[in-house]
Amino acid sequence: MANHTITAADTLARHLRRLKAERLGWPAGVLETCEQTEPLHPGWRITWDVKHELFDAVHTVRHLSYRWVRSQSIEDLVEKMVQADLRAFEYRTECELLAPHGWRG
Repeated sequence: MANHTITAADTLARHLRRLKAERLGWPAGVLETCEQTEPLHPGWRITWDVKHELFDAVHTVRHLSYRWVRSQSIEDLVEKMVQADLRAFEYRTECELLAPHGWRG
């Protein structure tokens, strides 16, 4: 796992997710699953979509570069997150090769 400093934004996001879970009546274990999985994947925010019964994750490491993934299971969600990270790495590498002196990411 990469080093990840917990920021005020991380703390606020966790607090808001907990409030959302309590107020919307998430199924038993869903909040705990989100809280246990998220620290293993820095940069991703994981939540639950009550209306569609899906796990949602959004990656917001780069300014204005959001990647969303959705899934019925946390295992499939994590696999999609890994694949999204891999595609982003490949894209960044390609951009750096094409413009080695001008890449600002």
